[in-house]
Amino acid sequence: MSLGKYKAGGSIPFDEGACPVCLGKGFFEEQVVEEDVLIVLFDKQMFLEPGRVAQLPDNSAQIIGERIRSWDKVIRATRMVLNTDVYNDGSMWKKYGEPFPVGLYNGDDKSGSKWFYCYLEREAGG
Repeated sequence: MSLGKYKAGGSIPFDEGACPVCLGKGFFEEQVVEEDVLIVLFDKQMFLEPGRVAQLPDNSAQIIGERIRSWDKVIRATRMVLNTDVYNDGSMWKKYGEPFPVGLYNGDDKSGSKWFYCYLEREAGG
């Protein structure tokens, strides 16, 4: 159920009342598929923030993406298919927490990080 507040990454911003897209349901009935290019890491020793690795499930991956191009897609995603040589079988992955901006600035633009990372968990039976 929607809280009547716009969620960053949503399709149409609104200030009051129910969302004009989902009509207050908080979700879409239809599936939307989007493609993107992200860095995918399966080896926990290569993950950014290695101190958090012990808290992650065994079947974890980390994606790294460019904020301008990919942030909103990852925020909106409920599931992802990582099309790589490691798991190219259509396995579904879900976010394990929210994405984190990474402090690698782009040139003179100090308004925010250029990159982000997010942990994913492979769904069983996927």
